[in-house]
Amino acid sequence: MNSGTPVNKILILAASPLDRNRVRLDEELRDIEEGLQRVQITLFLL
Repeated sequence: MNSGTPVNKILILAASPLDRNRVRLDEELRDIEEGLQRVQITLFLL
């Protein structure tokens, strides 16, 4: 399944103190995925 394109992996570690609002990990993950898609499109157009 290797198409010759290198694959990068991102490891996300997060913690939230109990006395603070919860971290919105789903929103953070969505922002990262959207950014990666924009980079892929930009690289494709170059």
